[in-house]
Amino acid sequence: MSLYFLKPDNFTPLTRTPWAGDKIHSLKSDHVENCPTRIGESWEFSCDPAMVSKLKDSHQEITECLQKPTDVLIKLLHASSSLSLQIHPHDDDPQLKEDECGKPEAWYVIDSDPGCGIYLGFKENYSKDSLPELLKNAQNDECLHFIETKPGDYFEILPGVPHAIGPGVLLLEPQRVRSGKSGKTYRMWDWNRKYNTDGVVDEVNGNPRELHLSQALSCLSMDDISGKSIELQCRKKANMNQEDSMSIQAFPANEDFQLTVLNFKDEKEYSIDFCQKLAVITVFDGKLVVEDQTVSKGQSFVVENQELKITGFAGLHCSIVIDEPSSSL
Repeated sequence: MSLYFLKPDNFTPLTRTPWAGDKIHSLKSDHVENCPTRIGESWEFSCDPAMVSKLKDSHQEITECLQKPTDVLIKLLHASSSLSLQIHPHDDDPQLKEDECGKPEAWYVIDSDPGCGIYLGFKENYSKDSLPELLKNAQNDECLHFIETKPGDYFEILPGVPHAIGPGVLLLEPQRVRSGKSGKTYRMWDWNRKYNTDGVVDEVNGNPRELHLSQALSCLSMDDISGKSIELQCRKKANMNQEDSMSIQAFPANEDFQLTVLNFKDEKEYSIDFCQKLAVITVFDGKLVVEDQTVSKGQSFVVENQELKITGFAGLHCSIVIDEPSSSL
């Protein structure tokens, strides 16, 4: 059998995600006893030794089960306050250490409160030399390009793109992190916040998080860093297949993974061929049945090198991330 059901509680501690929100709790609380109210990141599928995924009914790590290694890492994210403005380098960035790599990623918007969104690039095509002073004096988002998001939006975050997630947005975040390495993030700006040792905002006695502005600026090799230009590059549209009982949104594959989103209107059996492929399925709403196992919102499972037959029910909303970039459902 090459079907693996994963534990649903692989959560990042608040000291690493002080911006954490409450929407992941809503997904997970039926499956996790004493589920934390604030969760910033849930690592749904991870081979990272620091937070490797484990099987649902045992403590066995997923890396012990897979037929071949994968570089795909998949997270759920929700923020109650904006994440820091960040940049990921290319793999060949000379600043990277031997055990580090770039971290190209994508964002699929599962839910977004009215008026909420993300940040990509800057409002204008500022010169690189002007950015340190601009960010130092920034009080809010006056220099950043804001994009109001809606459920179903999809963005591919390229290396060298300044980006941040705003509050009120629940995302699926597929990433590529090279096996045996750590994906690198450079923090450009953190909204002038200060935190205590528990990861709670404390403007009186707290300290700011470390910034990596010089390293980030060295990754900023684009000719145009204005957000409108970057948004055109990053926003991706799906190939939509609409059927009577379900819809299939297949987003463009990149070099590392491909995302497909399923929405079921009625009960339906659905088959997918994953021979010579690995895929991770995450349920955002509703439920499905596979091999007599019910998988409901907030749960993920892995299928490797086999045909998958599921029964989906009305209201099912789930994602399929395939680590075979040439594939599309």
